[in-house]
Amino acid sequence: IIDDLVTAECEGTKSHGLSKFFRLNQDIQEIEGSPEITKQVGNYARVDGHKDLGVFAAKYCIDLGIDLAKKHGNSIVALTNASRFSRLKPFGEMIANQGYIGIIINNGGGLPAVAPHNGTRSIFGTNPICFAFPSKEKPYIFDFATSKKTWGEIRLAQLENRPLDEDTFLDEDGNFTTDPYKAETILPFGGPKGYALCYAIEILTGAFVGAKMGTETKDQYDLGFLFAILSPDMFADAESFMTQIDELATEVKSVRSLDPNEPVRIPGQGSD
Repeated sequence: IIDDLVTAECEGTKSHGLSKFFRLNQDIQEIEGSPEITKQVGNYARVDGHKDLGVFAAKYCIDLGIDLAKKHGNSIVALTNASRFSRLKPFGEMIANQGYIGIIINNGGGLPAVAPHNGTRSIFGTNPICFAFPSKEKPYIFDFATSKKTWGEIRLAQLENRPLDEDTFLDEDGNFTTDPYKAETILPFGGPKGYALCYAIEILTGAFVGAKMGTETKDQYDLGFLFAILSPDMFADAESFMTQIDELATEVKSVRSLDPNEPVRIPGQGSD
């Protein structure tokens, strides 16, 4: 946990960095047990976290998912009743470092935080998604929330006594605000497209895994998490897969930038 939060802070992702320690003691006191498989059929399984720390529950699910993927070529593991973990990136790296492709999603939050497109009231979580791809050198990790900013940004702005970004947060009356003490709702990123992705993740990590959705979520233990693990050997072969994605990354980074002071990067590279 310390490694994850300190690394996030050092990489500039302060909303998921040291400020997360403020919640940790309460999460520890609420633990009821260890993660337990409650359903397993073939390559998929459902895990009850028993309110364990999300970091440990997520690692349990990844270890289980990789074992299933070794047998079946792919796996899907659902997790409910665990506390939130910080960034998805470290868990994507766990999967990619084992040579597998990972897709991780969860209906992040604990209480609704994100409004539908053109809406003024929170319905959804911040609903992050992470894609992890193994490489011959360093994994490619794409990790982002489907909201313009995370809820942690509000807490961080309060701690640092600074305003929030404009045109991103709404107050209780549905008006834009930069005051971190008045912010009640976050807008989805990317207009209707980001909203649609946020909505889809709410369903996949809610009704699909047996968790709650929308305004039915009352605390973090109502949230759902989903881990999909795929072998690069499923349709081609791992060696060819990694060679091709390395070549694609080289091609992307070779594109001339619109801003001579800001080179073209692949997703996730800016936080390295």
